[in-house]
This record gives sequence, C-alpha cells and structure tokens, in this order.
Amino acid sequence: MLNGHDAVFEAAEVGVPDERMGEELVACIVKKPRTDVTEDELIRYCQAHLAKNKTPKRVVFLDTAAKWSGQDFKDPASKNCLGYCD
Repeated sequence: MLNGHDAVFEAAEVGVPDERMGEELVACIVKKPRTDVTEDELIRYCQAHLAKNKTPKRVVFLDTAAKWSGQDFKDPASKNCLGYCD
C-alpha cells in the first residue's frame, strides 16, 4: 500500500519484536529521487488507508545503496531490514 504514495519508490512492512505486543510493524522505505517525505506523513497516509493493526508504528528510510538488495521480506533473515529496524 505504501508503494502508492507519490514519494515512495519501494516499500516493505516487516514485523519486528516488541516486548509489549510481541511484534510491531515497521515500514522500510526507499524514497523516490528528489522527494521529501517524513515518517509522520507516511504513518498518517497509512492511517487514512489501513486498519489500525495494519499501520506501521515506525518508518525506516533506506537509501538505494543500503536497501535490502532484492531479498524477500518473507525470509526471516531479512525481517530486520538488514539491521535497520533493530
């Protein structure tokens, strides 16, 4: 769903461990070149389009050099956005 935002080039939501809830959603985002978007803007965008339990609690911005290099986010080894969501 986040891929529909004008400033988002690539997006993935992953579950990361959370002491209180067991797991929380984090969005890993690669922005389109020459765009500017904040974590708050993307969370509000999700809140407008998704149920509360489907909305990420955090957004992590990755640059194209540091992104997930084609790994499938269903693979448990990539669930930490390659270390960016720790």
